[in-house]
This record gives sequence, structure tokens and C-alpha cells, in this order.
Amino acid sequence: MDISTKCIALIKKFEGCRLKAYKDSVGVLTIGYGLTNACKSITGLTIKSTTTITQAQAEYYLKQVLQAKYVPLVMKYNSKYNWNQNQLDSLVSFAYNIGSIDGLTDKGTRSISQISAKITAYNKAGGKVLAGLTNRRKAEKALFDTPVATTTVSGSYVNAGVNYSPVFDPTYYANKYSDLKAVYGYNASQLFAHFINYGMKEGRQAIATFNVNVYRARYTDLQDAFGTNLPAYYRHYCTNGISEGRKAV
Repeated sequence: MDISTKCIALIKKFEGCRLKAYKDSVGVLTIGYGLTNACKSITGLTIKSTTTITQAQAEYYLKQVLQAKYVPLVMKYNSKYNWNQNQLDSLVSFAYNIGSIDGLTDKGTRSISQISAKITAYNKAGGKVLAGLTNRRKAEKALFDTPVATTTVSGSYVNAGVNYSPVFDPTYYANKYSDLKAVYGYNASQLFAHFINYGMKEGRQAIATFNVNVYRARYTDLQDAFGTNLPAYYRHYCTNGISEGRKAV
């Protein structure tokens, strides 16, 4: 899984770009979109006081560093959270600014909703609230909370290349969970977006013929492969389990 243009745009907006080397607020030589010599092993660039780069180089170095250093810092928690694209983009921007997401996630012990609530708390430098950081955290939280786009093709419910129709029926989902019905009614696209972004992680049942907890308990080989990552069980059933004759009720 890799970052999208949303992540790049968010970082560019708040980092700004300078094509001639300068010293940041604490005296560290910096260039481009916040690049320092700490990333020399990735970029191969030694930043000196006289260093200049082009706009194309600045963008290239940014992508290099994000992919090599900061995406892994977020993805190391993917087995726990199964990040969607917007969550990944948001957290890579956060990590690029803060240094990691270890504190934000409390090393993987917080829930998705708790992580979302904590993002805006990281708006201080030197103990003082900064307007720039406040605005950045608000933008990162907004992206983190935005459901990923989903598509319905010929009656099928498709996300990230997986057809979830075997495990999702919007009418069943709405009728089973009154909290969802109160918010979304029978709006299939909104219910599906909830299912993809939250329902699977919460272990919600979205069709009479598939219960993720039954599926997980029944097959020890899947337990060994997926552990507590509930969305992985839904995906496996749709992509492999049905053809293998596996049962989930």
C-alpha cells in the first residue's frame, strides 16, 4: 500500500518549499519540503549552506523519503488497523511532521476513533500552541475521518479490487444495526462506506450468510495467518474462501 496524491498535496501545503538551503528554527540545514541531512542515506544528497535544487528534485526527494522512511512507520501498524487510503495518507503526513505515529497510536493500543480524537492534540512546539500546527492537525484529522471512495458495479459492492457482495447486503446491515439505520437509512453507498471503513473492523455482520466470528473460529489456518485482523477474514472469504468451499455460518 502506498500514499496517494492527497498525502503529497497535504504535506506540500504545510511544509512549503525552498530550493536553496536554509537553517530552520533550530539551526538545522534544510531544503525542499523540509528535507535535512538525516535523510542523506535515502536521497544521496548532502545539504550544505550553498546547496540548491530544482522544483522537480524537491518533489522527487520528498516522495523518496516518504516511501522509504515514513510509509513504513505507519504500515508497521497495518496488521492491527488495516488502514484505508485516507488514513494512510493522513498518518504519513503526521509522521513526516512529528517523526512517528507511535505516540499517537500508543504503540497500537488505541482504537481508530481514539487515534482520530488524538490527532489535533499534537499542535504544540516548545509547549506553545502554534496556529500552523493547529491547522495542519485539523487537515490531517479531516482526511483521516473521510471514508474512502467505493464503487457499485452491476449490483456488486467493490472496494480496492475486492467484490464484497458475498458478505454485504445493505438492507440486512441497516436492519441489523439500528445505529446505522438511524444515520444512513437504506442508503446503500453510505452503508457500504461504513462497512468498509468501520464495520469490518468492528466485526459487524452485514449479510445472513456470513459471520466473521464463526469464520475466524472455524479455521485455525486463517487464525494463524490473520490473527485478530477481522477485515482480512472478510477479504479472504470473498477472494478465496467461497471457491475453497469454506463455511461462515
